[in-house]
Amino acid sequence: MIRFKRQPVRVRPDTALAIVFSFIGPVLALALQTDLIVGTASGKVYHTHPDCTSLKKIAPENRVSFTSVSMAEREGRRLCKTCEKLHARDGDRPGATKQSENKPASTQPDVANTSDGTIVSARVVKALPGGTLVLDNGDKAALHGVGVPVERQEMARECLKALSEQAPIGTVTAISRDESPVRDSLGRLCVHVVLASDGSDLGASLIREGLAWADPSTRPLRGSQYEKCEMEAWEKGKGIWKRLDGSAGQSDVLVGRFAPYFHPVNCRHEVHLTEPTRITLNEAKARRLKPCDRYQMPRLPSDATVSKSTLEKGTNEEKE
Repeated sequence: MIRFKRQPVRVRPDTALAIVFSFIGPVLALALQTDLIVGTASGKVYHTHPDCTSLKKIAPENRVSFTSVSMAEREGRRLCKTCEKLHARDGDRPGATKQSENKPASTQPDVANTSDGTIVSARVVKALPGGTLVLDNGDKAALHGVGVPVERQEMARECLKALSEQAPIGTVTAISRDESPVRDSLGRLCVHVVLASDGSDLGASLIREGLAWADPSTRPLRGSQYEKCEMEAWEKGKGIWKRLDGSAGQSDVLVGRFAPYFHPVNCRHEVHLTEPTRITLNEAKARRLKPCDRYQMPRLPSDATVSKSTLEKGTNEEKE
């Protein structure tokens, strides 16, 4: 039997380095790119330019990284002003590779695609009762994942006032799926509105103040943020979650097992509820239930909109 002596394989050092970097190079590049979109744990801005002085001051233990600009903006953050100026100086955009010096910097397009939607140039010109936002291009929109009180529900007027004052000064982002805009059952564009004043999300602001609630019928991209805002408002008893005194808080509403909404007594939805029961309005608030779209606050004699029959009944009783 002939035995062959195994010879050790010799690899040149430069060849070995080339093999190693062929594997770790793409991973390292991705890590460096992700690290350029960072912020602080409790901050409201994100940084994208390596020369930003504020970015360099962030301690490693307080650093939060994002995989994309849209991911940072979904948390209600805005681009750092210094980074914005540096990108304008260099002629590039946040999260994008630097352009060639032979090509002019591109202007801001009317429509810009992001991972969670499409930023459109249309402005909100008017807000209607029920949360409808009228855009200057003729289209209509609604805040995605946000439940808004309708007419004769608590906080309906206050919510409409907030929408009328704040929505026109925000940036509209239309939610898209498979490159097509998402619309609700009324045909309205499902949108997010980011306020230009502080970069906060309008829907989150409304929910945090108790002027709206997180819509349980949808799964919005910012659902976890909206849930936290709703919990905060509910714990503080703000807006729609405030307990009512007198007969208003003790009025009956209809609820069902597992259902996130409460309904008016004899609501047409009763037939669809599992184990429908009656509880007081204040108890429904304590359970963090939202109002059905058919629910209206009970008309009480102290209201300015007392019905004619109620007035006539009171007059007759006085005569007797």
